Amino acid sequence: MINIGTVIGWKFNHQPGMSTIDGKITAFPGGIPSEEDQSKWSGEYEQFIEQQKIYTQIEDLENSITPRNYREFVLGVKYSIDKINKVDAAIELLRAEL
Repeated sequence: MINIGTVIGWKFNHQPGMSTIDGKITAFPGGIPSEEDQSKWSGEYEQFIEQQKIYTQIEDLENSITPRNYREFVLGVKYSIDKINKVDAAIELLRAEL
C-alpha cells in the first residue's frame, strides 16, 4: 500500500496546507479529498513509479553500449552490430510498455 502522504506530495508538489497522520489525510487545501480521488491519485502514482522503472531500464541498456561498440558497429564488427541490435530491440519493447 502506498503512503497517501507520498502520493499527495507528488501529485500536488508538496504545497503548504497538506498533512497526514497514520496514512490518513488530516489537512488539505479546500477540504479532505474523497476516497475515490485518493484512490485515483494513488493509481496515478503507482503508474508513475512503474514508468520510472522502465525509464531506468532503458537508460541502463543505453549505457551498456560503449563508444567502442559504436566504432565497431560503423566498421561492421559482427559482435557490436549484434549487441547494438539486441539493445535496440530491448529498448523498443520497453518503450511499448510506456
